[in-house]
Amino acid sequence: MSGIDCDEIMRQVDFYLSGELPADQREHVARHLADCWDCGDRVDLHVRIREIVAKKCGEAASRDLVIRVRSMIEAEPEETGPSTA
Repeated sequence: MSGIDCDEIMRQVDFYLSGELPADQREHVARHLADCWDCGDRVDLHVRIREIVAKKCGEAASRDLVIRVRSMIEAEPEETGPSTA
């Protein structure tokens, strides 16, 4: 891995997707995402959330809205299938 902490990458991802990071940070994030499947999957989720919100709202999602939606999704328990109880 590139020596960058995954948590730090995820703190930067909204800025990365919005093109707001300086070139050197953008390169570090891009290299990490190319090497780290977990972070890559999480970024894919961010991209899908942005696309859904933009489609439903007719405009690009604000960073704050994306963060709120992501937090709600991450807070929901993961579905494991039908309950046998």
